[in-house]
Amino acid sequence: MGPSATVYKELGGLVKLRCTVETPGSEVRWYKNGKHILMKKFSKFHIKKKKSRNRTLSYEILVFKAEQDSSGKYKCTVKAKTNSWEQRQNWDVKIGKSFMSTNFFH
Repeated sequence: MGPSATVYKELGGLVKLRCTVETPGSEVRWYKNGKHILMKKFSKFHIKKKKSRNRTLSYEILVFKAEQDSSGKYKCTVKAKTNSWEQRQNWDVKIGKSFMSTNFFH
């Protein structure tokens, strides 16, 4: 299991979570509270794929206009060439009214 972090964000803010993948061709899935997050039209979730200079890939999930129901336990899993799913990273996201704006990007 990968690293775990707690992310605090104010209501209405943007939450960004990043999952790094070293193996090209890997598949990434995102979960919130144990349920697979599926991208739907007009969803508050958006997934972006980025390539870094050292050729690793990172996948970001963006949660737009975070609300109380955006709070929860998020995780990313990666399926590499071995065809088995491996849990990579975990976040406990907490949305509230009075969190100070510091660095919330993980």
